Amino acid sequence: VNTAIGFASSITSNGADLQHQPLVVALGGATPPIEITVRDDGAEVEGAIVGASTRDPAGAGFRSQRQSQSNVCFIPMTGGAGQFRTASVSPDGTFRLQQLPPGVYRVLAFDRQQPDLEYASEEAVSKYEAKAQVIRVVAGQKVHLQLPLITQGE
Repeated sequence: VNTAIGFASSITSNGADLQHQPLVVALGGATPPIEITVRDDGAEVEGAIVGASTRDPAGAGFRSQRQSQSNVCFIPMTGGAGQFRTASVSPDGTFRLQQLPPGVYRVLAFDRQQPDLEYASEEAVSKYEAKAQVIRVVAGQKVHLQLPLITQGE
């Protein structure tokens, strides 16, 4: 569940945590009510891609033709309370994400969008471990990061 004002801290139905379990409805049965709790005290993360600059196009593999496609992925660690999020990288190599739900995240910066990234699979994201930063955020926290850019061939 995405909102413009915060993040869904809980989604439940009939006692089931729908952020971690599927909603099960019996054939012909009524759908039980779904309760969503929204909070607006998420963390704020800002940062820069190391070596990325419009004056230094060779830095970290950051190229002007890819700037609009570059993004930072916040991947919740297995079993954690976080929620997957992305932030766009601006032309000067900086990024900012507001309302990041509390949790522990593996943070990765890619030179292009990753629509096929299986972020829920430890095996799929472990190959990027050398360029990842792991952060733990709490409500209202502000964090500043500097991340290396992962290019297509990596």
